[in-house]
Amino acid sequence: MFFNLILAAFVVSCRGQSELTTPASVEPDPQPPRLCSAAGQICSTCDTVSVCIANVDGSITTINQTCHSDEKCLEGQCVQGAICNYRPFECSEEGFFPDPYDCKKYHVCLPLGEDGTEDMTFQCPEGTSYDALSASCGFPLNTEACINRPVPDCTERLQVGAVTSNPNLYYTCVEKDGTLAPELRKCQGGNQFKADKLSCQEETSGKKKDKKEKKEKKSKKPKE
Repeated sequence: MFFNLILAAFVVSCRGQSELTTPASVEPDPQPPRLCSAAGQICSTCDTVSVCIANVDGSITTINQTCHSDEKCLEGQCVQGAICNYRPFECSEEGFFPDPYDCKKYHVCLPLGEDGTEDMTFQCPEGTSYDALSASCGFPLNTEACINRPVPDCTERLQVGAVTSNPNLYYTCVEKDGTLAPELRKCQGGNQFKADKLSCQEETSGKKKDKKEKKEKKSKKPKE
C-alpha cells in the first residue's frame, strides 16, 4: 500500500507538474484568505470579515474589517465567543484528499509506522486547481470547489457531509485545540457517503454510469 501511494503521488505530480510543499506536520500552513466572488459578506479569515460589493463592470470591491480580540468570524459576521473554523490539514487515514480551504492544493496521506500517517502537501501549477474526483490538477479556478471552497466551513461540532466534488470522500467537523475544523476520510470500495444516513453506501448503476461519463468528459477537457 505504501509503495502504491508513493507511485500514485509521483504520477499525479508529474502529470500536473505539481509542486511538493513543506508537510503541514512540520510547519503549519497559514490560513489562506477567502476571496470575494460575488456580492455579500464572507469570512476572509477567522479574524476578518470581508464585505464584497459588486460593481457595474463585473469587478468586486472588497472592504475588510478585523474582528475584536474576543470575536471570531462565523458565517460572515464577527461573533463573540465563536471558535475559529480553520486548522492546518491533518491526515486521518491513507489516501488522496483535497485541501479543505485551498482548491489549488491537495494532500497525499502516507502510512507512518503502525498507526500513524504522514502528510505530503502538493501545490497545483499556477492558474490551475485540484479535482478530487480525478485526483489531478489542471482544472480552472472557477470550479465550485474554488468559489465555495472544497469543503464547507464548519459551523457546529460533528457537522458531517460528503465532499461535493467527490462524494466518496466525507468530512466531520471536530473541535480541537481551540478550533473547529473538518477532518477528511473516504468510504471504502469507492462507495459514496450519505449524510442523512451517516453511512457509506454503494452507488446505483445509473449513478455509476453518470459518474463515469462525467469523469471521461473531464479527462477530455483541455488543460489550461
